[in-house]
Amino acid sequence: MMAWGASVRGGYTTTKDEAIAEMLKKEEQEAAREREKEKKWAEILNPSDGNSYVIEIIRDRCSAASFILARAVADYSLDTRQIKPVTFSDVAGGKFTCDAEAEVHWKGKDGMMRVEVFYVLPDGSPIEHALAGKDFDDAFGHFLLDSQPQNLIAYTVRKPKTVSEK
Repeated sequence: MMAWGASVRGGYTTTKDEAIAEMLKKEEQEAAREREKEKKWAEILNPSDGNSYVIEIIRDRCSAASFILARAVADYSLDTRQIKPVTFSDVAGGKFTCDAEAEVHWKGKDGMMRVEVFYVLPDGSPIEHALAGKDFDDAFGHFLLDSQPQNLIAYTVRKPKTVSEK
């Protein structure tokens, strides 16, 4: 107890105080990492039919590049081009190769349409649709949607008149 009081007043600290401070620091770092890897949404345009679809995008500021799944590329008929194979490593140390890029027409909070190039991930990846890397997040992260839009319908309801109002 005296050690705690001394540390609060700027005095000496004990190894127990240092261990607690280290544990709190690790918890803060883990929470910051979770905030950096959060789910966002964007509306993407299918260039073949003009329809738009809302997809989930995982923001990962530790990723050097942005990726989209091959399944999503096929589902939304995105334009692709073959590239020289590029090998990437995931967090677990596994390696994967991308040999195509997809042109993604997307719209975010501000309603502006943008075009970005994403590497096409092979199917079987743990992400569902897309992953936005650090460069994309720095440039456009604040435009991504914070929640998945709902298909809302706005309509006007007329209040029936009563006998006294007629």
